Amino acid sequence: MGLEGKFPKERFETAFLENRYRLTKYLAEGGFGAVFAANQEVMGHYVRQVAIKITKATFVTPNQAGEILADAIILARVIDEIQGSEAKRFLVRVYDMGVLKQHEQRGFIVMEFVSGRSLQYRMKHYPRMPKDMCLRYMRQICTGLSAMHSLEEPVIHRDLKPENVLLTKSDEVRIVDFGLAARIENLYGYVEGAAGTEGYMSPETSIRQESNCASDVYSLGVMMYEMLTGEHPFKHLIPPPRLSEEQRRQWLFKEKQRNSPKPPSRLNNTVGDLDSVIMRCLHFNDYERYPNATELLKALDQPDNKIPKRERLLTEGLELGKRKEWTQAEQAFRVALGFQPQPDDEVQFRLRHHLALALLEQRNEPSAIEQIRKAEDLNEVKCFLTTKKQRAEFYRSIAEICERNQNALMALKYQNLEKREK
Repeated sequence: MGLEGKFPKERFETAFLENRYRLTKYLAEGGFGAVFAANQEVMGHYVRQVAIKITKATFVTPNQAGEILADAIILARVIDEIQGSEAKRFLVRVYDMGVLKQHEQRGFIVMEFVSGRSLQYRMKHYPRMPKDMCLRYMRQICTGLSAMHSLEEPVIHRDLKPENVLLTKSDEVRIVDFGLAARIENLYGYVEGAAGTEGYMSPETSIRQESNCASDVYSLGVMMYEMLTGEHPFKHLIPPPRLSEEQRRQWLFKEKQRNSPKPPSRLNNTVGDLDSVIMRCLHFNDYERYPNATELLKALDQPDNKIPKRERLLTEGLELGKRKEWTQAEQAFRVALGFQPQPDDEVQFRLRHHLALALLEQRNEPSAIEQIRKAEDLNEVKCFLTTKKQRAEFYRSIAEICERNQNALMALKYQNLEKREK
């Protein structure tokens, strides 16, 4: 396989490829190659306008083509597996792919032509985007992602950012660039490897090199925050100079663990109840976020976006915990658990988990153990922690506090439970 530094666009600007694609306009060039607008023709008749990506790489073998065109292959399969036309509307379509035998055996992908601008471009014109506009775009993005996350073996995008969301002329979303997308095998519950763009990458992806559906949710949280405030949620975290790339990532990881971003409503008073939704998306621990785009979409679709009071109290308690105000955090969790009737849902599980942590921080071990057992019993019936990794993190959160408070016996117990899950 040959590699070229720059794509020879002059040789392709009016080319007629595979006897059916007439290139009409050069659009852009990137690491993969060049993108052209083209007309698809059948027996001399115009069918539709398409976008064609052509690789810089030349003399591509069939095996190499499978690797180079992996994003198009996985996207084509996803669209075929998705049930329901609404979700498909928001994913860019793949029509064709292969190797151009008459053009130095370059790989090519034929995709839906989206003539509009990117979400990033729209955000430049709306530094603080109106809430209704933000919600409309995010619901469309989540509808497309929800279908991917709901497959038997979920597919995650792993590089969600404003540049990878295009807007059609009718102002409808198209999610693009599936070059880092991957399938989650049910046995593991996550995909290995660091992938994505640093500013939108979840903590577990950047350091532990593990991604799941909640990692995509984190990226969406960063995007919503930026759309509504015009600022990155972690703009205030500036690493010291002269750190290596690895040291820089470790520094950001630890600071994100210690510091929550300020609620977006402090920067934009129209955000309202979206505060709770966005802050949950941006939670440091993946098991504290919405587990997938389906659950995030449900939160966005609440009438007038009214978040149930229990969940608002949960968020309030988590924020108090970040500030080490454990007595007030305990009170917020207990008030939320006091609502009648108490639904056996994920919110109740999370309330009991965090109430236990707040009690441990105050060295009230007997009450903490009672809440841990109730959380475990609830999980056993409802299965909120669906993977070994999530269960290990649940026990690790308990063990770390016990160890910090020099409760060696209790720390050892939950460390062993963590090891069992691993």
